[in-house]
Amino acid sequence: MIESALVDTAVEILMKGLVEKVDAQVHYVLGFEHEFEEMKSELVSLQSYLADVDRHKERYNTLEAASSTLRELIYKIDDLVIDCQNRVDYEKMKDSWLSSISLRGLYFRNQVGKKLVEINKEIANMRQTLNIIPSVIDLYKSEELGSSGSGKVRWTSDIIDESQTIGLDEDTRTLKKWILPCNGSLQLIGIVGMGGLGKTTLAQKIYNDREVCSRFNLKIWVCKSNFGELEIMKSILQQLKKDDHGSDRSVLLKGIHEALLNKKYLIVMDDVWSIEDGWWKHIFEGLPKTENQSSCIIVTSRNEEVVKRMGVEEEQIHRPKLLSDEEGWLLFSKVAFASSKGKCKDPELKRVGKGILKKCGGLPLAIKTIGGLLSSKSQLRSVWQDIGEDLPQVLVDESKSYDSLLATLQRSYDELPVKLKQCILCFAIYPEDSEIEVDQLANWWIGEGFIYKKGRKIARKMALECLSELISRCLVEAVRKRNYDGRVYSCKMHDMIREMIIRVAKRESFSSLDDQNANKASIHSRRLGVTNETLLQPLHGNSKLRALLVTKANWIIGFTRQVALAQVKSLRVLDLSHIKFEESSQFCEEDIWRWITSLRRLAYLGLRDVENLTKLPRSIKKLWGLQVLVLGECKDLKQLPRTITALPKLIVLDVGNCTSLSYLP
Repeated sequence: MIESALVDTAVEILMKGLVEKVDAQVHYVLGFEHEFEEMKSELVSLQSYLADVDRHKERYNTLEAASSTLRELIYKIDDLVIDCQNRVDYEKMKDSWLSSISLRGLYFRNQVGKKLVEINKEIANMRQTLNIIPSVIDLYKSEELGSSGSGKVRWTSDIIDESQTIGLDEDTRTLKKWILPCNGSLQLIGIVGMGGLGKTTLAQKIYNDREVCSRFNLKIWVCKSNFGELEIMKSILQQLKKDDHGSDRSVLLKGIHEALLNKKYLIVMDDVWSIEDGWWKHIFEGLPKTENQSSCIIVTSRNEEVVKRMGVEEEQIHRPKLLSDEEGWLLFSKVAFASSKGKCKDPELKRVGKGILKKCGGLPLAIKTIGGLLSSKSQLRSVWQDIGEDLPQVLVDESKSYDSLLATLQRSYDELPVKLKQCILCFAIYPEDSEIEVDQLANWWIGEGFIYKKGRKIARKMALECLSELISRCLVEAVRKRNYDGRVYSCKMHDMIREMIIRVAKRESFSSLDDQNANKASIHSRRLGVTNETLLQPLHGNSKLRALLVTKANWIIGFTRQVALAQVKSLRVLDLSHIKFEESSQFCEEDIWRWITSLRRLAYLGLRDVENLTKLPRSIKKLWGLQVLVLGECKDLKQLPRTITALPKLIVLDVGNCTSLSYLP
């Protein structure tokens, strides 16, 4: 299927890089104005096809081969643009027209010209391949308009199944303390958390609570994810048993206002994703808010920022916690052993079940999904063990329903802006339960061009804002952060969200992972997380690798000019933090520096806390595209070469806590 996240991001990189960053420099210094303009025009046309394809991507399985070809083409274009940018910056730094007519300069231009011609032919061929799409899409659109549904929709109602709930008593008490007092005005309350956490279930429990029911004259339940502004108004009027005919929003809103005036009402807005189209402002402004009403609106959402923008104060936001081991087992037992009234009579089966339960990480929907799956299987220990060992794939095979666990989590990814999709896929390379350094993530995003300077905002600030948004959307959890301003130092990801991200990363060929979701080096690898178990020799012949990061500390590197890694020249991101340079028959420091300084596209080099690193070579000046150089905590580093001042794009030089470093050039 066509993956618009990758395509849109790559086109965005091309457009921004070409038009804003390189601009006339590439056109006039390199002399390929016509070819670049042709490329840009072709890609914009291609993008219009892809926008429609993405909306119908599940119907386009036959285009998987085209997707792969397109992905390769986009990467090829991106590489060419980066090479041109770096060359322009180098010639600008040299400030001499001689560099452009040197043998190397002429050779570079000759290669660029050939690649541009080749790429423009490939784009034209791709458009021919996809020419049939508009007519096919029109056909599918007409089919959809003629059907009662409009695709996959998640429906929720106010009805609660008490047999499927556990561990909500404390949450319910907290919310009732906010809701039950007559405060005299309309109050807004938010319930925020990741998909599958039980936000809707908690709202249902409150909505049906006896004391809450007696507190309000009228109650209204709206599942926002299904409706636009007009449908919400009609749904409210229907529940109030008022006339909901017509499409004049002002008339409908007046009807709602009159029906609720002088009444104590409770409205639940369940599953709110966005307020960008202004629906909330219009509806909220039309609701009565007299001082003696003491009414309440409860909003549930996966996005904390959306809830705050709706007017909910921080102290009125409730964040349900994951279930404890004990609560998780009670919920699991209710579902898995429903036929025996929640009792497990086999101690060995209970032991296996608790092992499987740990993979759920306390997420209620995961527990119910897996419990329901196991209840339908033979209750033999061997059967359960087999399912537990292959749980991620079992969940994929069983996820037929839109309300399934993986579909629920997938929706959180689908709703992300393009740049955040690329950023969150980076989490796929980290081992399970990793505590991930925010600095490494931010530098990676900058190095690959996912995040870049925008206006007056520097790239690093943009990267930290992106991480904050992922945290706000409950996809990433902050682990260590600074108290006074909330600056996050490290983060982690829930195992079930990680499973979903890994599925997407595999599908988009974002990273190379084996059946156990461990990083696997190959000739096709684009991004690689390295641990002590990673074999690098399969990289032999790889010309695609963009990012290589050590994701487990204390890795001892063995490196000579003969190893496969020494032949990889395509890296944008290289993070060898916490490794140990060790002189031996399998390591030569001179060879590793020769390799590093040959990486002409390298934008981020991380060498934090590297043992036995005493100096950098003069040849560091060859890294024309280097933007971020991290040397912090290298206790043995004594000096930096003067040539480091010749790096034209360097924006970050981190030498914090390098205790042996006496001066800077």
